[in-house]
Amino acid sequence: MFKPNSIHTFVNIDSEFLHNYFREKKHDYKVMLTGKSTMFADMIDKESYIISDNQIRFGLMRLIKMTKDNVKKNIETGKAKVLEVENKNFFEVNKKEFTGIEGTFDNVNEIDLTHAYLETAKRLNFIDDKVYKRLSEITGQSRKICLGSLATKKTIKYYDEKGNLINQEVVQDDILKQAWFNIVSSTDSIMQNILYLNNFQFYFYWVDNFFTSVDSPEIKIPENIPVKFLENKSLNYTINSNGRLWLRLSDSREFNLRI
Repeated sequence: MFKPNSIHTFVNIDSEFLHNYFREKKHDYKVMLTGKSTMFADMIDKESYIISDNQIRFGLMRLIKMTKDNVKKNIETGKAKVLEVENKNFFEVNKKEFTGIEGTFDNVNEIDLTHAYLETAKRLNFIDDKVYKRLSEITGQSRKICLGSLATKKTIKYYDEKGNLINQEVVQDDILKQAWFNIVSSTDSIMQNILYLNNFQFYFYWVDNFFTSVDSPEIKIPENIPVKFLENKSLNYTINSNGRLWLRLSDSREFNLRI
């Protein structure tokens, strides 16, 4: 069983100094890379090291594994069902609002679905009460990492005792990936329902954030959907030559969407 030591950095790297370390041991080893971490593992004595993004610590790694195991268990037992998802855009732009090459909207209201992915995962029975509670106690960024890890793609490189690359494979759990798309797609359905309830008065929405000119007290929200109403913002936009819509909010967030 691998019991990894941990090295934290601000970037994910395929570290040369660890390659040198394992070459000197003269053991076969493998390197497993994801978007957030890299694991070096000795194939003989199981010594291993993880290089991770600075925000990925062992506690979060355990939560990631707990989340994946829980989702897989609920799918295998039939508690949760995985459906085919065709549309994977998860955003929409109200084209009639963007009539010029550039412009500005003031007093833009934002509605944010509270714990959107977590609430959807629970509603679809992908996670149990225990995991739901644990994920609700961590930061929003860590929560997104745990749930987004369902779609993680892992590259595994195998090296011989001299450090020569002898094989490579890309591994992804298609069932967990599809579960993730189910979670995001169901969240998107809520956003579509918000559009309908508000007579399609909106500028755009992105995944779980809805931007509109409708005053907050008048915005209609589906029943039992927790949301946060955020302070008014201004919105600048530019439509570039290839038809992409570049949006800039006064809080410095930017979106580059297909219009």
